[in-house]
Amino acid sequence: MDATGLTCEDVIDRVMTAAGFTTLPEKRADWGFELEDSPLGGGLVIIVNAHRAGRTRRSTEPERMVHRFTGELAVGGGLKVVIERGLPDVRLGHDHLVVALQPSSSEGAVGQLPDGTDVEALRALALAEPRRVPVPVWTVLAQALGSHVGRSPDVATALGASGELLEVEDDGWVRFRDERHAERLRLTTDAETVRAVNAELVAWLRDLPAAATTGQGQYLAQGLAMHAVQAGEFDSVQRAGRLAAHIDQVALIDAARADAYVVNGDCPAGDAVNLWMCGVDALSQGEWASWLHLMSTARGDTETAAQIASSGQPLPWQVRWAHWRPPGAVNAAYVRPGPLGDPVIAPADYLPGRHAVSAPGNGTSATGSGTPKPAKSWPDPGRRRCRRRGGGSHSGLPTWNATSHPTGTI
Repeated sequence: MDATGLTCEDVIDRVMTAAGFTTLPEKRADWGFELEDSPLGGGLVIIVNAHRAGRTRRSTEPERMVHRFTGELAVGGGLKVVIERGLPDVRLGHDHLVVALQPSSSEGAVGQLPDGTDVEALRALALAEPRRVPVPVWTVLAQALGSHVGRSPDVATALGASGELLEVEDDGWVRFRDERHAERLRLTTDAETVRAVNAELVAWLRDLPAAATTGQGQYLAQGLAMHAVQAGEFDSVQRAGRLAAHIDQVALIDAARADAYVVNGDCPAGDAVNLWMCGVDALSQGEWASWLHLMSTARGDTETAAQIASSGQPLPWQVRWAHWRPPGAVNAAYVRPGPLGDPVIAPADYLPGRHAVSAPGNGTSATGSGTPKPAKSWPDPGRRRCRRRGGGSHSGLPTWNATSHPTGTI
C-alpha cells in the first residue's frame, strides 16, 4: 500500500480490511491478536512512501510508522513487513522481522524544474503543510514569501504555466503532481524564511471568520496546527479555545507530537491525546468540539470552555458542569471526598499516640453489586487494602468487596 497521506491507524484499517474484517476491534490494542488469527496471519505487507505518511508534510507519522508501527505489525500481527522509508533505520528491536528499504535512486531526478518556471510561486505552494491547497491559501503564502524574495509571485500565472507540474482538482484545490518537487523546494528554503512565512499564514488563519468559506475552513482544520508548529506558535494556538474547536483531532494530536516530546495534559492538545488513547476518535468536527468543551469543563478551565462554546463551531451537545476525573488527569485536584456515614474511632491500641477514623464505603463493589459490610478487622497502619482480581479472568473489572477502610488519622 502507498502510505502517502496516511496515518498508522489508516494503515491498520487497510490491513484489517485485507484480512477480512469489516470493523476494527473495540479495543484499539487488540488488532494484533485479531490479525494473527486471521487468514492474513503470516502474510506479507509491503508499505511504500512511508516517508510521506501523515496528513501534513511536517507530520510525525513517518517516524512513528518506520520506527515503531512496523515492529508492532510484525510482532503483534504476526506479519512479514517490507517498508520503504527515507529515514535512518534506528529501530531498537525486532529489526530482523521488518525489511526496510531506502527510496529508489530515481527519487532525486525529478527535482529539477523546467526552464521558465516561477520557482518562488511553487516554493510558496510547497510551504503549505497539507499537500492539497485552496488557491486563496496559496495566494497568502505567496504574498508572505514575497517580502523575502523581493517580489510577490503571481499565483494565477504560475498555475496557468505549470500544468505539467500541478494538478487542479474538481474542488479547485491545487497539488503537486509529484511530491518530490515540493520536497526539493522545502529543503532549499532557509529556516528563517520558513518560520516567517508560516507566522504570516498563522496570523491570517487566526483572523478567518467562523463562517469562512468551505475551502479556507477545511484548510484551517487540517493545516493551522502544523503551521503553528513551524512558526513556533503552537502552544498559543492550541490553547485558544475558539481555534481549537475548529482544528481536526488528528491534526491537533500530530502537531502536538511534532511540537514537544511530552504533551502537557492541562490543555486542549493534552485533552486530544488522552481522549484518543481512550478510543474517542472518528468524530464529526462539532462532536469533537463538544468533547474538548467537556474536557476543559472537567479540568476547571472555564475560559477555554467558554471560548469553545462561542467559537462558531456548532456543538451538538455541551455540559453545564462536570464532576469527573477526565482521562489522563492524575493530580489531586480531581480527588473529591464521597459521603462518609457512621464514622468509627479505631481502638486505642491501633495506632498509639494518634486517633484513626474509619467509615463504611458506598455499598457497592467494583462490579456494582456489593452490599455494605462492617469491617472485620483494621488493616495494618500505613497499608492500603488492594483490590483483588476475582476468578482469574484476564479481562473485565476486578471484583472486590466493599468494606470499611481507614479514612484518615488525626
